[in-house]
Amino acid sequence: MPVETQPDMPFGQLSREMSRLLDRYSRAGNAFTPPDLFAPPVNVYESPDSFIVCVELAGIDADSIDMHLSRHRLSLTGLRCMPACPLDVLSTDETGSRLRVQVMEIDHGRFAREIEFVEPVDHESIHANYRDGLLWIRVAKLA
Repeated sequence: MPVETQPDMPFGQLSREMSRLLDRYSRAGNAFTPPDLFAPPVNVYESPDSFIVCVELAGIDADSIDMHLSRHRLSLTGLRCMPACPLDVLSTDETGSRLRVQVMEIDHGRFAREIEFVEPVDHESIHANYRDGLLWIRVAKLA
């Protein structure tokens, strides 16, 4: 799918990175404690007849994702459990031993994300597809 991008606002990328950094460090207490909610990253695309939303939700069971469309707003909520190391990754000496965290950057726990559309959308025409850790949602614009 060809994607047309507009020039980034001055310091737009820097602003997004600073927001993520501040969000991560604003968590009180232990750096390994997840926030009450995390917001998964999204891309929102627009075609002449619809909005297409791509949400990064790797490691999340599709059955734990709730989606709600209300007026011009799409709300996504759900749960990502803390990733557990698969047994086939561990050596036989490590099996059964406790792993010590060195770095934990993958958010886990409850998540919520809202996307507000700039035009009215058709609540009867919404399609979602969860594949390879990405949730793709197509919402038709109201004719």
